[in-house]
Amino acid sequence: PYGNISLPGKWTKTSYNEVSRQHFFSNGDSTTVAVAKQPREKYPFYAAGQNDAQFVVAFQNWDAQYWRKNGMLTTVVEDRSSDGVIVWNVAGERINTTFLFGSKNNYAYNLSVSSKRWNDPQVTKFLLELYAAN
Repeated sequence: PYGNISLPGKWTKTSYNEVSRQHFFSNGDSTTVAVAKQPREKYPFYAAGQNDAQFVVAFQNWDAQYWRKNGMLTTVVEDRSSDGVIVWNVAGERINTTFLFGSKNNYAYNLSVSSKRWNDPQVTKFLLELYAAN
């Protein structure tokens, strides 16, 4: 309802998570991409007057706390919070997902990639380009 997010290449929608409002897609090599876009004020940590940088830092801190509480390791890959973007990773025994949290035009973007084929620089590049294009 808040606009489309276009994915480059061929992707098949596999599921939708109603709680996180994430749409999940996979491609031919079993790479999974999840996308969500919604108004920033929908998040519990949102505060009136937050700029994009403050919002993405709060977003990443909020989500990373959840993952760490569940025994996962979280690492910031690229901190571009001054531009309203943070790329970060969650890793554990059964998970290795890289997220891009972004904020622009009063919308929050939650993009992620899980892949056994793509290396870390490819994942980061894909996420940054996907965000820039949308």
